[in-house]
Amino acid sequence: MVTTLSSICVLEYLSFERRQYIASQIPGFRKVVKSLPLHLDSLAISVDKIRIDQNEYYSTNRRSNNFYLCINELRKRLIQNPIIDGTVFLSAIFEKDRVELEKLMLDLIGNRSMIYTKELAFLDPWLYRFPEKLKIQAEIIEDRLFPLSLEDLDRIANILGPKPLKEFSTQLNNYQIFTHPIVRNSQKLVLWSGSEDFDHRRINHRNIHLKDYDRRILINHMNAWIANVNEVEKEFSGDIEVSGDNNLKLLEEEISIKEMMYLEKCKSGGKRVKANESIADFSVDPCDDFYAHVCPMGTTKQDFLSSIWETKRQIVRDYKFEHPENLLVKDFSVEKTRKVSEIVTQFLHSEESLTLCNFNKKIVSIFTRHLLEFNIGESDSLGNWKRSSCEQKMEMVRELPYPTQKFINSRMILSQAMDGSIANSLMKKLDKKLRQLFPKLKMGVLKELRRTPWAVENGALEMYEDALQKINFTTFSDIRKPIKHAQSVFIQAKNKCIDLIHGKYSMEIEDGICEVIAVGGAVRYINKPIESVYQGDLRDILTDQTAAFNSKDYGGIGFSMTHEILHTLVFDYRDFESHNSLAEFWTKDAKCVEEQTRKTCETFPTVTCDTKETFEEDAADLAAYRIVWNLYKKAYIRKTVVEKYEDLDKKQLFFYGAAVVFCSPNGMEKYSYHDTNHSNVYQRVNSLMSQMDGFSEAFKCKPSDRMVRNRARTCELYGSKAERKRKLG
Repeated sequence: MVTTLSSICVLEYLSFERRQYIASQIPGFRKVVKSLPLHLDSLAISVDKIRIDQNEYYSTNRRSNNFYLCINELRKRLIQNPIIDGTVFLSAIFEKDRVELEKLMLDLIGNRSMIYTKELAFLDPWLYRFPEKLKIQAEIIEDRLFPLSLEDLDRIANILGPKPLKEFSTQLNNYQIFTHPIVRNSQKLVLWSGSEDFDHRRINHRNIHLKDYDRRILINHMNAWIANVNEVEKEFSGDIEVSGDNNLKLLEEEISIKEMMYLEKCKSGGKRVKANESIADFSVDPCDDFYAHVCPMGTTKQDFLSSIWETKRQIVRDYKFEHPENLLVKDFSVEKTRKVSEIVTQFLHSEESLTLCNFNKKIVSIFTRHLLEFNIGESDSLGNWKRSSCEQKMEMVRELPYPTQKFINSRMILSQAMDGSIANSLMKKLDKKLRQLFPKLKMGVLKELRRTPWAVENGALEMYEDALQKINFTTFSDIRKPIKHAQSVFIQAKNKCIDLIHGKYSMEIEDGICEVIAVGGAVRYINKPIESVYQGDLRDILTDQTAAFNSKDYGGIGFSMTHEILHTLVFDYRDFESHNSLAEFWTKDAKCVEEQTRKTCETFPTVTCDTKETFEEDAADLAAYRIVWNLYKKAYIRKTVVEKYEDLDKKQLFFYGAAVVFCSPNGMEKYSYHDTNHSNVYQRVNSLMSQMDGFSEAFKCKPSDRMVRNRARTCELYGSKAERKRKLG
């Protein structure tokens, strides 16, 4: 018999997702589940959604058979790209929105008295009412999207647990919040470059860490801090903001900075400046734990994909600053988006909006069409809208929970498109090199495929070659011309609209109405089918993060691209269940993939591994890495030297290049569950290195070293050494 006490013991430390699943299957557990404390990795709250770990929960209005009647539903979706989020800039909140949020929180959070989360974030500038008894014990609060005021922090203080924060992270946009107890009592204050200049004398905190600052500016701040009379045990640190290739070039300068800090520490009687470890940890033997060697624990700079995006963002930011004459750049700022959204929302709920139909009904049709969502399968809704009167169309928009949400998202798309266009124009050479690299990688895969015994003997070669040839490589260059024309569409549509309603309302309202029309027209143009570009890839291209990769480094970008190619040629249980025609001809000897994953999870434990769920990703890793290694050895016949790292040979550089892609600040933290299709980055890197004879040779590892002992058995899926066994029977 399952008692309340025993169910609590079982359920309390399960993931939120698993708790929800159990509660849905066993009704008797629902009350227990909603009363237990939650243990989360992250909790982010917005006016219309709540993010819990990797999933986002939100309420949506579903049309019933009666078009004017909406049914509210709770829905969930996986967060695809948390780095760049274009949906967080929301319109003003009305009382009905607060009620909906409170209902959403009640559905998810229930009557819990405590939630434990590593990270707590607020995704918009407005705060809301929480359940009266709710407390959130957070380790980190991140406040970078919208600056919190002292009043906001007072409201947050009412729900925070008793323990001080380990970290409070914010942009430096005002100094007032640093006087608040939440910030002042945090163990670490992380400041991102913002609108205010940094002045350590205005911040009373024991541990300040700067991010996103130019290294010269950072060094100047360090010197100023050192010159100040500080208390013993106060710390000041920072990340040096650099672009891709310069990371290695900074080693000598970093050593010099550390020496300076040490001398200052000795002179100042114990006061110290803590240097941020932004490179490999050479105190860790690469033959013992390569991931720990390349990606030191807790080093926030060691987040490769984030640093790539930040590099691209900085390039675009610099261009905008240097070219203020580009009016469109300023026109699509976050501040302008928020301001226009508020103006349009206020207009829609004012009596003035009732007169718009009197002036121009065509304008109303275009205006409302760009504010209403008509997704696939909602042809009836679109038809009803078309048949509605002008006044009814306006009323449909007013009844939306967030009338300007589609407009905000559309402006974000255009803003990202312009940023991408700027980045692409500044990195044409890099784009060209990537395009030259891709066919080389495909040819490398093809050669290995043709040498694979089981593929030849099983008659799979022709089908696999055909699938391989159909894989295309698309970058922003493929859509740059349509994006440029979309800007012209925006300008023309806005000017035409202004001419039609000029003098009818205030300039702000006229501008807001015409912004909606112009933005909607431009995005509709962008969404038109483009030859050679899959429609589903268009949004991914607009938020492309690969533009700043180092294309010369086969160990990094070469591996990443080949990994994606191999997804077409490796198969897991899902492919067999869906009767994938290629999967039926695949090798029978693929168990070595699961064996290696399982072995690494035992040697370097961080999570409970699920070798079945991660099989395809793990197989793509192992197959791609061997192919790229063979290409790399041939491409780099000459001696390869990286400045300041002359002691590393070309083989060692290859393995560094692949590992750094997976660097993550929390890569080695332990988790009690696993719920993604990828193995943990810690295990991915060490599985790859343990499988490669070249790694052991490059770093002169002994058979007794942990990285060598971690190999389960040699696992080669493609190439002449692959097993001859035929398809899975």
